[in-house]
Amino acid sequence: ALPEQQSPYEMELQFNEECSSTKAANWTYSSSLQQVFVNMGHVCPITIRTAKPVPETSLVRMYLKYQKDRDKDPVSRCPTHLADPEANSDGAPPEHVLRSNNPNAQHHT
Repeated sequence: ALPEQQSPYEMELQFNEECSSTKAANWTYSSSLQQVFVNMGHVCPITIRTAKPVPETSLVRMYLKYQKDRDKDPVSRCPTHLADPEANSDGAPPEHVLRSNNPNAQHHT
């Protein structure tokens, strides 16, 4: 699980512990680095848990971030994947790296 963020609901993100740390895995979570690595085009299941019930109108906002000296730069797709129509057939804006297959997801630029 990632470190808790300050929230009255004590929100916690959890990654499936069954993932493999080999290169053949679709995704890997490093608890020592507190980072997740996902192969292009694969799903990384995330469970969001709260200690208290949240309002039904609540939204979860997620974003990707570089570390250290590039932490203000937006994370965007490389030109090769940006131009690939097959990689952009899910309805999310083409420049988005982080995508959700949840039908209620909203992608904003």
